[in-house]
Amino acid sequence: HHLPKADLLGSCDPFCRLDWAAQTHKTSVKKGTYNADFHEAFLFDVADATLACGDLRVTVLDWDRASAPEELGTVVVSAELMARIALTDIGWEGEEGRLSVRTAKGRPLVGKDKQPCVVSL
Repeated sequence: HHLPKADLLGSCDPFCRLDWAAQTHKTSVKKGTYNADFHEAFLFDVADATLACGDLRVTVLDWDRASAPEELGTVVVSAELMARIALTDIGWEGEEGRLSVRTAKGRPLVGKDKQPCVVSL
């Protein structure tokens, strides 16, 4: 939510790329919105949840018909938390599941509405 204006003539056409345990999934593209709700579930095949599978990286991108997608920012969920999630059914509740999106330079991504961009898991 709270995505920035990414297109010269439009708003934002966001989608997310999720990278974890050497696997990648992508959400669908939500065209013309600053507040995308994906409501999509992905399965990551993990043979042994006790092994370190690394950080989960959720990259927010802007789809563009004429060029490659533009990376807007990234959320990183630590390997430690991902291991706990893989071993149990702790789920995502309330503020715990709302994570701030950061730019490539580590700064908070700010939306067109001047609010911090967040990803809810």
